[in-house]
Amino acid sequence: MAETNAARPTRLWIIGGLNVFSGLIGVGGLFVLAFAASVPEALRPGLSTWLAGGMTALFLIASSVLALLRFARAQYAMLAAAVIFFGWILEQNVELLLTINDLGGHAVQTRVFGTVGRCVIMLGLNLWATLSRPTRDFMTHTPTAPVL
Repeated sequence: MAETNAARPTRLWIIGGLNVFSGLIGVGGLFVLAFAASVPEALRPGLSTWLAGGMTALFLIASSVLALLRFARAQYAMLAAAVIFFGWILEQNVELLLTINDLGGHAVQTRVFGTVGRCVIMLGLNLWATLSRPTRDFMTHTPTAPVL
């Protein structure tokens, strides 16, 4: 009987961990915006922002954990969650760059460009980790090739 590929691919561990960490930062950011005394009332998230931001972050966390636990087709849920989570952040920051002429100086523009770059990198890494052959073999319990 052939052995199955039991080891989780390292890329899945790393990207799954980054997704969980990013989702936790997203939820934490919502709490800071909602409850910090230094945040002006105009910047506090409303109910729709709480629901959208919280649910996308929790979806990213849950789908990444399920993929790491080898649930069937969970890697596709992880990819969908990453596209929604990071795509939403990417869209907001690109829109900000395109609609506002003076963003408040070079430092603010650099930060927004940095956020755009990080989102593009995370989307690319999620595509690489979830659609790669080692991940597919791991998730489908494909037998390992015999060593000669």
